[in-house]
Amino acid sequence: MKGTQKVVTMQNVITRSPMTGSTPHFSILIPLVSSVDRGLILEVLDALRDQAGNSWSYEAVLPDRRDDEISARIRRDYSEARLIRVPVGTPIPAMLTQALSAARGNWVAVTEDHCIPSVGWLNAFAVALRNPEVAAVGGPVRNAAHTTLLDRATFFCEYLAFHGHGGGGEGVVQPGGLAGMNFCCRRSDLSKADPTRLASEFWERSALPALTADGGSLFMDHSAMVRHAKSFPLSLFLHQRYLYSRAYAGLQLTVARRMVHAFLAPLLIPLLIMRHGRAALGSRGLFLKWLATVPLQLLFYTAWAWGEVVGAAWGPGDALGRIE
Repeated sequence: MKGTQKVVTMQNVITRSPMTGSTPHFSILIPLVSSVDRGLILEVLDALRDQAGNSWSYEAVLPDRRDDEISARIRRDYSEARLIRVPVGTPIPAMLTQALSAARGNWVAVTEDHCIPSVGWLNAFAVALRNPEVAAVGGPVRNAAHTTLLDRATFFCEYLAFHGHGGGGEGVVQPGGLAGMNFCCRRSDLSKADPTRLASEFWERSALPALTADGGSLFMDHSAMVRHAKSFPLSLFLHQRYLYSRAYAGLQLTVARRMVHAFLAPLLIPLLIMRHGRAALGSRGLFLKWLATVPLQLLFYTAWAWGEVVGAAWGPGDALGRIE
């Protein structure tokens, strides 16, 4: 996309595998990090087995900093999964980078241990990546944890920008248009990225920019949807918001800019209200649901802003290794 706008067209379905041999089509990287709803990874693995058509071979590469009874069950019942034990406190980007080093598939997909893929997930990725102009393809994130107002509020805070409500936004998207936990690319392309950056930064800030550095497009396909199924206790979500924003502010900025950032961080609260409110406006029903969560959103945004203040003023500390 250097200087000219690319037009990317896709076929709707692939009916047979384009590759043969022992190399899997996909390596699916899923860090095991969740401290609540730990069993959701089993639903993720079951959903991968139920992919439409079952025409794609895959391996699930699971860097694991939990090593618990769920890990033991995966070893016993899911032969397609390979667990890689990593120390407690290993940051998610470093876990993903280790998994990438162990991956054997032609394509690499990334998701989380509590995000359940739709039945057409792998096929949507395969269709898009048959086009050489597409550097990476992703899909929307929908909410599968909506029992309580808190469930809806945490989802809106974290994933509203990637909800894809109303079917809009499908096609070529700008940087920032794909979720870092629901995308797929060619392993050969991602392996060219700086491993130090991959291991130390959020992949939406390292992997996706590296993939598009040579002019490739980011593509959004609504068939590549995942359902976010994790229910956060309030205290855990507030702490995670703080850790994420502290890591983000502490890692991304020079010292001089961090000082300015710390001073301006309180402005994040009204800015986020406007940004998320605008994102919800695409659907009247969604906007009303988001509006009902605004009191909780203000609490989340306060933790978000405080994390930016601390990260900008004092650096990331160990925040990156405590994010789940």
